[in-house]
Amino acid sequence: MAFAIDWARTTADKDFENQLIEKTKYFYLKDEKTPAYLEPDGSDFFSPSLEIADLMRRVLSQKEFVQWLNRFYEKSSLENIENIPIVSDLSDYQTVHLVGLYFSKAWCMKGIAKSLPDHHPLKKEFQKTASVFLNNGLPLLFQGNYGGDHWLASFAVYALED
Repeated sequence: MAFAIDWARTTADKDFENQLIEKTKYFYLKDEKTPAYLEPDGSDFFSPSLEIADLMRRVLSQKEFVQWLNRFYEKSSLENIENIPIVSDLSDYQTVHLVGLYFSKAWCMKGIAKSLPDHHPLKKEFQKTASVFLNNGLPLLFQGNYGGDHWLASFAVYALED
């Protein structure tokens, strides 16, 4: 939905954007204490909780987003999503997804951090952690085989964007 909102805004499709905002709030506005301590689920290339948070920052005012974010994550979930998954086999078509997870976490954390006020404790933490994910992922970008090479570059480009 975040990609769809970006597209709607880029193309000035206000009707579609408003529908997406409405559905986003319907799905996630009341979420609290997300169980991000369960992430990743083996070979995920997206963090469900970070994708939701990155989506919500697009549809809420800064004040609303901060209030929502403070309820959304608990300490154990934050600690877990900042862990660097170990990629044991770049040639394995499932395990290489974890390299994509580095990049998707980085772009979400960068976007979330940009949306937070300077005094929020997650701002600098997410900025720093996003850099760690990028620094771990970029050297692996073309070290595997077709299982990662055919899509990881698009994730890396998105993570490198400001």
